[in-house]
Amino acid sequence: MRNEVITFLSDESIRPEGQYNQALSFYMRSENANPGVVRYHNVSGYSPQRLSELVYDLKQAYGIADADLVKKAPKVVQLIKKQVPRFKVPEWSTGAPGNKERKEYCKVNEIEAASGKNADLDIAIQDFIDNANAKHLEVTAAETIQREATVRETAFSRVVKAMSEGQKVTPEMKAEIFAGIDITEDEQNKMIEKASANVLGDVPPEGTDVTTEATVNANEITADTEKK
Repeated sequence: MRNEVITFLSDESIRPEGQYNQALSFYMRSENANPGVVRYHNVSGYSPQRLSELVYDLKQAYGIADADLVKKAPKVVQLIKKQVPRFKVPEWSTGAPGNKERKEYCKVNEIEAASGKNADLDIAIQDFIDNANAKHLEVTAAETIQREATVRETAFSRVVKAMSEGQKVTPEMKAEIFAGIDITEDEQNKMIEKASANVLGDVPPEGTDVTTEATVNANEITADTEKK
């Protein structure tokens, strides 16, 4: 168990709230766990300060020093920009201790189960994890679309600025402005038409409002996520 805790404490890829819950689970399984500390964290819940306090108590409970983490912890490779589920069901102890851990996890995360049996607790916890992952992926999608919208709007502003200064949008300038942007040739032309209409004060042709489409999609996803 001590080696598992060392590995856990060395993993910097875990989000703070998840780290807090797992740290509390490990602490509860220690023979040196202080019931008062467990009650305090169950009632108080996560905060950066309480996470720091809990990590300190966890190290004390398992006799882990910072030097142990440096010597024995495996190198953590962080996966960047991979949309994978962020939340996983903790590994429970066997027997009665595992049942207790499940119930504490449900209490901390305000999860309602049909009964206190492991089978019902596992179903409720899995539903909670699945919903948390779904919400995370929706938020990630909204953020990705919002970034795309920002990039497109920046390109649109550059086209407007060039036209306002009397410059002609040559194929070379067009290639430079839209480099690295996920946008079709037709969408580029529509954006240039809209920029031209903006500079000349004309009403843009129907269907040329492509710069705000991604923003609308992002807002719709964000609104749906907030309702859940």
